Amino acid sequence: MMRYLTLALMTAATLACGGNNATVQCDVSPNCDLSGGGVCRAAPSGNRWCAYPDASCPSGYRWSSFQTGDGLSGVCVSSQPDGGIDAPPDASNDAVTVCRLRVVFVDGKPPFSSQDDGTGRREVWVSNPDGSGLINLSNSPSTDNAHPTWSPDGLSVAFSSNRSGRYDIFVVNAGGVGLANLTSGAAFPHGGSRPVWSPDGTRIAFTAGTQVWVMNANGTGASPVATVNAPAVLTSDEIAWSPDSRQIVYGSSDGSTFALYVATIGDSSAPLKINSGNAHESQPGWAPSPRIAFTNLSDVFTVNGNGTGLFNVTKAAASQNESPVQLSGGNMIAFSSTRGGHGEIWSIPSNGGTALQVTHNTIAFGGDVPNAASSDGNLIAFSRIIETVQPNNSIVTTYQLGVTTLDGSAVHLFNGPGENNATEASFSACP
Repeated sequence: MMRYLTLALMTAATLACGGNNATVQCDVSPNCDLSGGGVCRAAPSGNRWCAYPDASCPSGYRWSSFQTGDGLSGVCVSSQPDGGIDAPPDASNDAVTVCRLRVVFVDGKPPFSSQDDGTGRREVWVSNPDGSGLINLSNSPSTDNAHPTWSPDGLSVAFSSNRSGRYDIFVVNAGGVGLANLTSGAAFPHGGSRPVWSPDGTRIAFTAGTQVWVMNANGTGASPVATVNAPAVLTSDEIAWSPDSRQIVYGSSDGSTFALYVATIGDSSAPLKINSGNAHESQPGWAPSPRIAFTNLSDVFTVNGNGTGLFNVTKAAASQNESPVQLSGGNMIAFSSTRGGHGEIWSIPSNGGTALQVTHNTIAFGGDVPNAASSDGNLIAFSRIIETVQPNNSIVTTYQLGVTTLDGSAVHLFNGPGENNATEASFSACP
């Protein structure tokens, strides 16, 4: 499963080092070949270097003599080291304690989908941006696990799972250890699903029944914020926080119309309805941008949190423009559009202007849909959807997770092991 980062996906530090004597952490180095039984381990400094099996070392591993810093080149790894991102979680010493750029995503068949036979199951995975170093965070193949959200410090992931007999919200360290159920108590009569962590890290918004709830990040202080129309259809990207963590925008559907509402935490007044002129407002995104971005299927819009300043960013209603993802603090927006003849990702300044094509595919049915952007705005995670017509005229849909540079010059496509339905991707955002 190991794939190597291209130059376009390396960090600036990697590009600057040059030469065989440079010290480059294995998370970003294209020269750290882990295929020979090596693993990417954490040193006492928190940096991560390549280590390889060596029976003469008490721990069974020796630090690589190539591109290893912290004075550890060729030295035996101390006993009971961190298992590393390329090793399966097996104990508390696998806990991630240093934030670095990772992707969390879901793969597997969702239950009751058109492709499922009733036994569909999803798992939550974390990996490096090129698909290497996969860890199964949910690690429960007989249950359904989905809707992951990063903690702002990049060290934990919350997600929903029905392993308890209903959907509850669990939190786990990004190394795959320390799993805890946050919504198991009497304060949660309907469990919880679709969590979204607040930018300040103190709270988690989630859905329970036909309501949107907010709780403290440790599961205390839970209370409903608003009631959505029933039957509510909310996806993991239809709740978003304001940058100051005081408001949320959420989507509500009665089955035929779609609407967005802004609610203020701790305010009992009626939520504010966002209106763009039709009944299909959906897919909102907010923090870290000061403005809300959303689609009404025809175009991508932005609006202030108080409903003022509505602006049509794409102004291309003849094509379908949707799934906006804000980059660089809201200065740019990536979105999916059919304007080029295929469903592909484009980028455009948030104040309008010329749209630039990011991905290029030849998919007749399906396309590329952005999920999230890295905090520096340089990488976009997306789903590549391919619909294939079978001999009996049924349609089989597969999803690959993609990570691309903003200019589209480097693209990595991958899935969880043995799966083909990768969705709901997002990047860790290190403070």
